[in-house]
Amino acid sequence: MTEFNLQLGQNLRAERVRRGLSLWDVADMTNDEFKASILGAYERSERAITVVRLNRLCQVYEISMSVVLPGFYKTIPMKASGTSVNDAWHMIPDDDGADGFLIMTNPDLIGPR
Repeated sequence: MTEFNLQLGQNLRAERVRRGLSLWDVADMTNDEFKASILGAYERSERAITVVRLNRLCQVYEISMSVVLPGFYKTIPMKASGTSVNDAWHMIPDDDGADGFLIMTNPDLIGPR
């Protein structure tokens, strides 16, 4: 598998574990729409996941696909005042300058989630 697929699988596993869910929990939650064996294969990068299935799994986890897709910028809504920005993040203010988003520009500086 490609590095992209390996990272995607690791990210999917990390999001599932972060929620305290087992593979079987997700299978139960989705009435076997996602079988435990298939989820495990996605996470181990033994099986490719389609965009449609990835989108559905992200809905189950209540996250955006950008959270698990490797190489995508991560955005976090922020208040502009009092926001600390380092070399890993760049502040993008809204038109009025009051609120904005932080965009991860260098994920290597953040480390593992």
